[in-house]
Amino acid sequence: MILYWVGCSRIIDDLLKRAGDRDRLHVRFNIEGTELLNVPFESICDPDVDDGYFRIKGPVVCKVARDPERNVDNDRPRPTGGVLDMVFIEAQAEGQLTVRDADRVITLRQWFPKLTNIEGERALFERMHGMTAEELQKAAIFDWPPDHSAPTPAGGLQEDRPADAFSGQDRVNVTFLSPEPGGRSFRARLSDLLQRAEDRPPAVVHFAGHSYKGPDGETYLILPGTRRDEVDGLKVMTFADWVGKAGASFVYLSSCSGASAQTVKSMVEQGVPQVLGFRWDVEDDKAAEFAFGFYRHLLRERRTFGRAYNEACRSLYQIYKSASPIWASPLLVMQGESWWQQSAILLGETN
Repeated sequence: MILYWVGCSRIIDDLLKRAGDRDRLHVRFNIEGTELLNVPFESICDPDVDDGYFRIKGPVVCKVARDPERNVDNDRPRPTGGVLDMVFIEAQAEGQLTVRDADRVITLRQWFPKLTNIEGERALFERMHGMTAEELQKAAIFDWPPDHSAPTPAGGLQEDRPADAFSGQDRVNVTFLSPEPGGRSFRARLSDLLQRAEDRPPAVVHFAGHSYKGPDGETYLILPGTRRDEVDGLKVMTFADWVGKAGASFVYLSSCSGASAQTVKSMVEQGVPQVLGFRWDVEDDKAAEFAFGFYRHLLRERRTFGRAYNEACRSLYQIYKSASPIWASPLLVMQGESWWQQSAILLGETN
């Protein structure tokens, strides 16, 4: 859905004049009602102007009203330098989800196919792991399409890697959670991983997998099941509770409908100050392409969350326009007071 606002360009032009240039223009919509999260305010467009979409002019994000009684907030300052801790959740799940009510009556059966974007996203994080700030700035790992022949680090990529693997060094430290056929359930391992992270809160939690909004109104993250051709549905409210308690500063949901109103609201209520997800279904390869672009601007170019999001949307709009909704589907929620300055980078100045 695109909102047409005739005269929008005049307002944007006025804002640009006041800001001085595009790089200084940041816009945030304060959303009072959760149902309004389904409205793509970022995609306001003046149909009488070429490329008149608001979101490609500069960072356009949302802030969500939350329960004033809750005092949980992970939007705290982080020291400059040190380790940039990231968590990559590889929820590659193929099979049938079965949901039952309190009386054990089946209320939903839904089949989920294998996703093709996860392999590329994982490869990106594998290559980021262990890199210094200087290496990130020179790295070609963010280029699209990816070079699958490029080497990846050997070893040390399991969720049980020691937390102090890069203690005292300016490096990226990625912890991976991947399917483990025949082992403990993915759900139990995910819970344990995020509980252990409470002692060393991650700057970034990246979930790559399916999500689904059921007929009961609940949004589920789809996890690998314990049996062949079966998947496990984790309520997004449960996941939000886990990442909130883990102290995550930014959650990236690389999944269809990952930015549902319930998902975003749940994350915000649990104190997560930055959330990025997709409102609508997007093609697997385009989801991976967006992730590469976002992290390229966030980490290699040292841009803020808002600017990295804007640049990823803008570059994909220039490529696809009406051919794909990939540039219009992403939603970035930023809760902090100094939201336009927020960045994941602890390794130097941001732009």
